[in-house]
Amino acid sequence: WTAGFFPNMLWESYKRRKYLQSSAKYQGEPSLDSWLQQARAWTDPLITNVNLTNTHDVGFLSFPFDAALELDPDRSRANTWLPVLQQMSYNLAARFVPAPGVIRSWDTNNNSAAMRGSHEDSVLVIIDNMMNLALLARSAFEYTRNHTLLEIAISHANRTRDHHIRPDGSSFHVCDYSADTGQLYLCRTAQGLADNSTWARGQAWAIYGFVQMYSYTKDPSYLATSLKCADWFLDRLPADGVPFWDFDAPYLPDQTPRDTSAATIAASGLILLQEQLAGTGFKYAGNRNYQSAAIRLLRDAISLA
Repeated sequence: WTAGFFPNMLWESYKRRKYLQSSAKYQGEPSLDSWLQQARAWTDPLITNVNLTNTHDVGFLSFPFDAALELDPDRSRANTWLPVLQQMSYNLAARFVPAPGVIRSWDTNNNSAAMRGSHEDSVLVIIDNMMNLALLARSAFEYTRNHTLLEIAISHANRTRDHHIRPDGSSFHVCDYSADTGQLYLCRTAQGLADNSTWARGQAWAIYGFVQMYSYTKDPSYLATSLKCADWFLDRLPADGVPFWDFDAPYLPDQTPRDTSAATIAASGLILLQEQLAGTGFKYAGNRNYQSAAIRLLRDAISLA
């Protein structure tokens, strides 16, 4: 599910170098053309993922193709990138289960206890899946112009908002629904400490995923949800600013694992949150500068390197 991240970073590095061509390069920095060639070379082999139908993470896997479609100066290559994005969005939409109104995250016919449903008709949804909805939204507006895809993304986001997010702004990792009736069976954890704890990376996915959905839909409930999750996250950071792997994990000096990936995911979401808040007139209780909070998160995470 992470295979698209590094190629996407190469495209982002190409984009940065392109916009900063008048600036001095750091010692040993590749040329603009070298960034482009590396980005293409790492993206091309991932085209085989166009046929994946057994995972919700095609959203993550689509990242480099979306970047390539935007940035590749050879516009004839759009004939390669665009069909991949179109098919990936349809593959993700095919995992939508109408009764509960959600996209199935994990298939339950496997041997993993964490991925096993509580009932024969269980549909498992993890908070991570919020990050894949952007593929459907972009497809509805750009790749396919099929607005049913946006409706699917909205349905999934609404159910996640209503069931994964607790009243205080913390989050469950997994919610388990009935495919037949849409009933919510239960919410629990798979990668966190306990069913009633808050897995740090999942909380970060919630911050980012909901503000991303707000950026596409302008539904104020998504912005409010992202704000609530962000404030909960920031209010519970330890003194050194680097989140524990689970916010409810007992603190043992120099032993409790930290999650710098949760920190960087949250930082990305916080930057987008600050951008989306600017000029909206949205009324919220806090007066935080979320961009400054993001910078602190990154600084504190890097301090552990």
